[in-house]
Amino acid sequence: MHEPAPAGKPQGQPKTQRFEVSAGSPWIGMTLGEVNLRRRTGVHIVGLQKRDAAVTNPEADIMLEQGDLLILFGLEHQLEQAAAYLSQRAA
Repeated sequence: MHEPAPAGKPQGQPKTQRFEVSAGSPWIGMTLGEVNLRRRTGVHIVGLQKRDAAVTNPEADIMLEQGDLLILFGLEHQLEQAAAYLSQRAA
């Protein structure tokens, strides 16, 4: 589950951030639902750029591939958590 904003810090304005699914990512071959980013970090995936198509408001059953570009939306601390979570490497 995602962490709340640090105490005493203003939450700020939400923003977008891009994240590329790179080689060696454990998320390759998993669906957006399996990644479960919103529940884990509070960040919404509002778009996805695949090799041949752009998808807005992607469905949970879309499978991730190397090179996919996720468009994330959230507060700064949530986006930091999401980047750390998504940057994990396969064991």
